[in-house]
Amino acid sequence: MPRDIILPIKGVTTQSDEPAPDFSYMDRLVKLVPVDLITVYISIFNIIKAATGADGGRSIPQWVFYGLMVAVAPYYLYKIAKIKAWRTIIICWISFLLWVCCFGGPFEGFIIGGASIQLWGTIVTAVFTLAIPRAAFPEFAKS
Repeated sequence: MPRDIILPIKGVTTQSDEPAPDFSYMDRLVKLVPVDLITVYISIFNIIKAATGADGGRSIPQWVFYGLMVAVAPYYLYKIAKIKAWRTIIICWISFLLWVCCFGGPFEGFIIGGASIQLWGTIVTAVFTLAIPRAAFPEFAKS
């Protein structure tokens, strides 16, 4: 299943043996959370954390890896995951950044407004993940 979300074009119909793709809310939700990037990030980040013995995000290698993943993510989504729609790439990239905050990442141990970055990241990630499939693609608002 390709990760691109194909937007309907009003007034255009095609003759095809294949049924039109169904992009329900759940389909869009799954396509907009870059689980592959999140998995790689968490795995390697925790390896670096264990190898350096760093507490929280206080390790330079952790910050370097975070910066590398943030920089490489759009390229990966475009070239490897073959997502061609820039709106989808940007949403996936933001989703990746939010999920990193949710797990702490290099921000682990940071306190904002009396709460940890993981708490704030979790709240924002939950709202973003549930709202973005419908908000970013109003073309599918009826589904």
